[in-house]
Amino acid sequence: MDPELHKAAMQGNTARLQALVKREPKILDSKTPQGNTALHIAATFGYVALAREALALNADMLVAKNDDHDTPLHIAARYGKVDVADHVIGVIGTAQSRWPEVRPCVVLAFIPT
Repeated sequence: MDPELHKAAMQGNTARLQALVKREPKILDSKTPQGNTALHIAATFGYVALAREALALNADMLVAKNDDHDTPLHIAARYGKVDVADHVIGVIGTAQSRWPEVRPCVVLAFIPT
């Protein structure tokens, strides 16, 4: 992953993320050595604004799996980042036909009670 993208994701810096994508449109396809995308990082820290922007720029990150086979939703749920999880679930709900491997019953298991 580009070091500037990593830094922007770690800081939740949406303005920097936008600038990086403008400079290099495919930058959001990059991953850390552990297979994490910028969306995985946003989910880890609960940066809902960064998650929202990243998904708006590259919705395919929704189903990206890291080396542990975790999607960004798994990460958000594991770390209790409810705002990010809610946003990701909303995106899944509106785009299920795009990713047939995403099942609503799996998503419901992550909704906090």
